[in-house]
Amino acid sequence: MEKYIAKTLILLFAVAILCNACNKTKKLKFSTAMQPTIMKGAILEYEPEAYVKDKPQRFDIVVYYHPLFKGLTCHRVIGLPDEIIFVWQGIIINKRSIDFPDQMSFINYETWKPECRISFPYKIPPDHYFVLADEPLAMHQDSRTIGAIHITNIKGKVP
Repeated sequence: MEKYIAKTLILLFAVAILCNACNKTKKLKFSTAMQPTIMKGAILEYEPEAYVKDKPQRFDIVVYYHPLFKGLTCHRVIGLPDEIIFVWQGIIINKRSIDFPDQMSFINYETWKPECRISFPYKIPPDHYFVLADEPLAMHQDSRTIGAIHITNIKGKVP
């Protein structure tokens, strides 16, 4: 009987380890940059393997390594590699205004921020993505401050 219990416990332990290894999401505690899409203090799940085969698309919410914070944060992809972006009371990419999906209709991006360190129009370098916070009037350190994010700094996608 003791051997049966021991074997059962070992099997359950092995299954638990296997299930944990198969879990393809990670978690990140979130601040305020993406409100109201993601509320402050929310535990955010993201897929670290989302961009192994695919590339980020416009409007994806990505988790990336922030060079100033020296840690992970997330923002929304607005500009893609090799595009020219202009942010002023909306978004203009390659001289055309972009339309936001309905769920983003509340966003009204502004260029001006005291810490804005780039000038517009801004040419997004190859293999880089221009990311912005969903809470546009808040003073978050998005691409208006730090420039475009290199693909190697993007660590996952918020589903």
